[in-house]
Amino acid sequence: MINQQLNNKLWKMANDLRGNTSMDLAELKNYVLGIMFYKFISDKNEAWYKEELGSDANNIKGIFASEDKQELMAESKSKLGFAIELDDLFSSLIKQIKEGNYSNENFQNALINFNGSIESDEDFGNLFDDLRLSDTRLGNTTKEQSAVVAKIMLNIEEIEQETELFTSDILGNAYEYLISKFASNAGKKAGEFYTPQYIADLLANVVTNGKQEIGDIYDPTAGSGSLLIRIASKLKRFKSINGQEIINTTYNLARMNMIIHGIRFDKFSIKQGDTIAEDKFENNKFDVIVSNPPYGTKWDSPEILKGDNRFYKYGAIAPKGAMEMSFVQHIEYHLKPNGVAAILLPVGVLFRTGAENIILKKLIDDNILDAVVLLPSNMFFSTSIPVIMMVLKKNKPDEDYFMIDASDLCIKEGKKNVLKEEHISNILKLLNERKDSQISKSLSIKEIEENNYNLNITRYIQRVKEEIIDIDKLGKDIKENLKKLRNLEENIEDDILEIKNLL
Repeated sequence: MINQQLNNKLWKMANDLRGNTSMDLAELKNYVLGIMFYKFISDKNEAWYKEELGSDANNIKGIFASEDKQELMAESKSKLGFAIELDDLFSSLIKQIKEGNYSNENFQNALINFNGSIESDEDFGNLFDDLRLSDTRLGNTTKEQSAVVAKIMLNIEEIEQETELFTSDILGNAYEYLISKFASNAGKKAGEFYTPQYIADLLANVVTNGKQEIGDIYDPTAGSGSLLIRIASKLKRFKSINGQEIINTTYNLARMNMIIHGIRFDKFSIKQGDTIAEDKFENNKFDVIVSNPPYGTKWDSPEILKGDNRFYKYGAIAPKGAMEMSFVQHIEYHLKPNGVAAILLPVGVLFRTGAENIILKKLIDDNILDAVVLLPSNMFFSTSIPVIMMVLKKNKPDEDYFMIDASDLCIKEGKKNVLKEEHISNILKLLNERKDSQISKSLSIKEIEENNYNLNITRYIQRVKEEIIDIDKLGKDIKENLKKLRNLEENIEDDILEIKNLL
């Protein structure tokens, strides 16, 4: 109840802001989420200061004005990964707003100070680059710009006080909710940063498969980090969470998302850059990998990559028109010998020719492709095409390949098809049992070879859709046909009588 109340208030606030700026919701998300995050870490830091100072907390101003300040902030950096100046705390900025002496320059200086007092540049450096506090779309003057930012800050402060419980779990859920709402309004652009939660839940269940502990986790196309966070939520322990994201704004969002969900700064490593062109985890192997790479992305497909450790054994790289399979090769390379990967891909990769078929054939021949699940169409914000989940495993105990047609396992909510808990459970049950059914089939390498390594699911699974009988419509049709029959009988009797009169 508190979660939904908080979510509704935050989303209403975001919508209301559109009337105060010339920005759309996709742009405003950087301000709403960024300021929410700053409040979260600021409140966390302030609470830590007070707990650390104990009975001296009432004299926090005096301590920050003394030599003890440096020791306190150094300890904060070590424990939390950052240390915020007393005058830069969110509560201090709110006080300035209420006293009428706030300006965005104050907030900007607070962010500059924050960047200068962090433990890990990789985790916290330049996190707030997208908070462009002097953007003219916020207002034509500094005063107007400051008024918009102050309104966001006051709204967030007020919402927290009304809902009372602004804990890490509740705020983490609210953060994820806002990201999903911004994504649903961003249309195709949403594919750059968000995978719907029900799909993330499916992938997380597949790669964890009931395990409580996993070592190293990785997403080469991390987006907002939703897939990685979903995996972490299902585990009691993990060694590390890792990801790479090409878009700087989304990279910042992913790091914020990690921290706001309670993942310690020393337990995750999110890097920025082009995963294929610049592999920043070149020497790392992972126990679990998930990915929702971009679809239909055109690239240069450079021949030089054929000599790269990730690609050379295939003798082929993805074509210029679609680079999805290059991510599959990248993932396979980074997978530990006993690792498992779940990748979302357009259905076309199963039956395309040329380089993509060469790559698919190699995965099959090397017994790395474990399973393919066809998901319902129209599930993503960025595309309506059918998507598959490809599961890769190394050191498989057998050479069978499993296939599921889950295209009907969904319900329609609004304009989108959605997976519910029972649909995910059905898919997981089929993957674990690996039994043939109306929507699943185990394939031998011989059967795949006979089909020239074409894995088009309709070749192997022919769905027989049950006809749904509309009882009400059937009853009406029967009544109508009976009426027509009686009319016909009456006409026949009249015709017979007319013939007798003629004789």
